Amino acid sequence: MAQRITNRENNNVILEVIADKDVRTILESTQSVPKSARQIISECNIAESTAYRKLNRLA
Repeated sequence: MAQRITNRENNNVILEVIADKDVRTILESTQSVPKSARQIISECNIAESTAYRKLNRLA
């Protein structure tokens, strides 16, 4: 059976994600134009493993 996520739990996850400085940097960087992971890594000066982890969290 699929796990049901309440609105409160969903809100908490969203708040946790956007509270992350690297995630905010990625969101700001991609706000006006889509970018590849490589572009994000280079432009945001984020470690590759960190960038992919954060991008997966945003997906």
